[in-house]
Amino acid sequence: MGRSARRRFCDRRGLLFALCSKPGVTAHLDAWQAPIFALCAGNSAVFWLFARAVFDDGFEPRWRHAAVWGALAGLGLLEFFVLVPARSPLAVPVGVALSLASLGFAILAVVQTISGWRTDLIEGAAGLEPRL
Repeated sequence: MGRSARRRFCDRRGLLFALCSKPGVTAHLDAWQAPIFALCAGNSAVFWLFARAVFDDGFEPRWRHAAVWGALAGLGLLEFFVLVPARSPLAVPVGVALSLASLGFAILAVVQTISGWRTDLIEGAAGLEPRL
């Protein structure tokens, strides 16, 4: 992925992540905002993709990355609009699964960041090695 395309990819993922992460915003949702925040159930995958795009120079977004986000967002929509209003017994396991997915993607993002920290954030420094 070229530098400018990679930058745009990072910028868009960072914006989506920031939008979905605003604290306290879900307490006062208007009806038109509810679907947006239900889709934010895929935010953990967005964070992982953001970390990959920033810290992995060889990262190329693929359709399966969108599929992972789609699966999480779909579960969020199902939980928000179907399971919780119906007081379904499946609401709790789906909520737990979404929470565990968030934890898993956070761990993946940390692993991605740590694995590439020695060679990252050095741009155009030919012959210079990072100091420990």
